[in-house]
Amino acid sequence: EMLVNCRGHVLVPALGMVFVYNGQEPPAAGQYLKEDKLAPPYRILRPGAVTSREMSPTRLNVELDNQNHIIGLFCG
Repeated sequence: EMLVNCRGHVLVPALGMVFVYNGQEPPAAGQYLKEDKLAPPYRILRPGAVTSREMSPTRLNVELDNQNHIIGLFCG
């Protein structure tokens, strides 16, 4: 319910999947989510990323780990 404003609720099944950036080849095996499947506005957050304090309730934030696995989804 908390992810409805930024459409993140439809991506909950993607938690744990590999995130594939535009122009990158998807992995040969396993599940993944391609960047071109995301609708703006969104922001990709890599480990240690510096972000602005600007909040947008309709922006989806996709948090990744060091291996590009999706570990978090939140609006803001």
